[in-house]
Amino acid sequence: MTNTNVFILFPESEPSNQWILNNELFQTEEGFKVFIKELESINYSTNIEEFEGFYDSLNINNFLKYFEILEECYPHASIRTFRSLLKSFQNWRDTLVQIKEKEYFIFKQITADNSFCEMFERKFKNNEDNFSIFNLKALELKKSVKITSENKTFEFVILDNDTQIENWFSKNRNPQRKFHVIGKHGENGKGNWINRKGTKDASPLLCNAKHAQKLLYSAIGENIEQLFNYDTKFKRIIKFHFENTFENGENLYHGYHLAHPINHQPDKDEENKIHERIKRILDYRREG
Repeated sequence: MTNTNVFILFPESEPSNQWILNNELFQTEEGFKVFIKELESINYSTNIEEFEGFYDSLNINNFLKYFEILEECYPHASIRTFRSLLKSFQNWRDTLVQIKEKEYFIFKQITADNSFCEMFERKFKNNEDNFSIFNLKALELKKSVKITSENKTFEFVILDNDTQIENWFSKNRNPQRKFHVIGKHGENGKGNWINRKGTKDASPLLCNAKHAQKLLYSAIGENIEQLFNYDTKFKRIIKFHFENTFENGENLYHGYHLAHPINHQPDKDEENKIHERIKRILDYRREG
């Protein structure tokens, strides 16, 4: 089975290699808060994703070195909050795979004992797995980085913000979300259940299955049971329901638009039930 792997990187007080940036621009109380907010945002963006997350304890300690020296400005509570936000990640040094005697290169320059080498070796051992780097202002490198060892080269994508992270997961999620139509909600705005005895009128699926599938890839939510997206074509929010527990390798959903069963006007009552943070993201997509 293909696994999804994410390595997170931070700038350092004393950069350990030429690829890592100095964190001097963020050595203020406000600057430290930026990283806490970044981690909170990442946790929120990935809370419903299945992935293996990794950090480098030496990178974290180097990042925090300046802040821990100025303890009176950066109380332990803030640092504890920072560390607690890494709960979805594990220290790869506890299960180190890279080989000390092996040489690794970036742009033909040797590099050693860092996350780049670890990513390469894990990819080498599990070539079908997906890998990415969450770049928390740690790298000037953009889009991707190529790492070479023993005439083998792998390219790893670099993700700089929530949008890039969400887009990457939408393409590399495993198992990938799969949409299917159920009769209750119809398709293309037709066939949804109306005036059935003993049954509440059903909200319609205004689009076809292919269009809904595209929206499902980037849908968001508080958990995998219910996901949401904004459909710019039909100018309605679409809601997806999880149907199984990954049995038979499927990650199956059905869905419908939050619209009146008959006149297809927005269903404000249902929209108001959506978590505020999810609504803010949907509003952003609506405006974009």
